[in-house]
Amino acid sequence: LRRDGSAQSTGMVCGGDVTVYFRRIPVEEQAWDTLAAEVLRRVSVREKGWLVQPLDGEMPYLTDDEADKDNCFTMPLPVGERAVIFGAGHLARALVPLLRSVEFRPVVYDDRPALADPAAFPDAEQVVCGEFRNIAGTLPLSPEDYVVVMTAGHLHDLEIQEQILRQELAYVGVIGSRAKIAAVNARLREAGISEEKLRTVHTPVGTPIKAVTPAEIAVSITGEMIYE
Repeated sequence: LRRDGSAQSTGMVCGGDVTVYFRRIPVEEQAWDTLAAEVLRRVSVREKGWLVQPLDGEMPYLTDDEADKDNCFTMPLPVGERAVIFGAGHLARALVPLLRSVEFRPVVYDDRPALADPAAFPDAEQVVCGEFRNIAGTLPLSPEDYVVVMTAGHLHDLEIQEQILRQELAYVGVIGSRAKIAAVNARLREAGISEEKLRTVHTPVGTPIKAVTPAEIAVSITGEMIYE
C-alpha cells in the first residue's frame, strides 16, 4: 500500500505491506470437518486454544501452547476473558456493555435478587444471585478471571476481598475512597492477607482520567483492564 505516485499507489495517507495467504479447503477431506467441529466446540464452551496454519500447505491444527510456531500463521480462538463484577448497581450497568464491546465476558454477582436481574444486564454472559460469604460455592474463580469489586458497602467488599485474594487472578480492581481502602486493608492484614497481595489490587480502581459519572468510571475501569 504505497503513496509514492507509482502505479501501485493507493493515494491514502497510511501505507504498508500486506501478505494474503489463500488456502483451498477440499470439501471431501474429513479432516477439515473434524477441525472445524473442534474449533466450534472450544469457542462454545469458552475453552482457550490457538489455531495453527502451517504455511507449507500442511493440515492446520489446534494447540494449547501459544508459543510462536516457525513458518506458521497462529491465531487465538475468540473466547474472550471472563470479567466478574461483584455488585449490580448503576456502575455495573454502565460497565457491563462496555466490557462486552471489547470482548470481555461480563458476569455480574450480587446478593440482592432485585438487582441480580438478567433483564437489567442483557450484555452479561451470566447474572448470579448468591451470598458474598461463599463465592467459591456459587461461582468458582480461575487464574484467568478479571474481578471488579463494587458492592453497596465496606463489609461486602471486605468479605469478597478476603476470599479472592487467597487465590491467583488475572486482575483485581476495587472501587472506593482512599479512606475506605485504608480501613479495609487494615482488616485484610488482620485476616492474614499479605502486603504483597494487597499491592496487586488496583484501588481506587480505574485509570486516573478524572472520571465522575458512571459512564466515565466504566471507561476508566475498562481501560485499566485492557492495559493489564
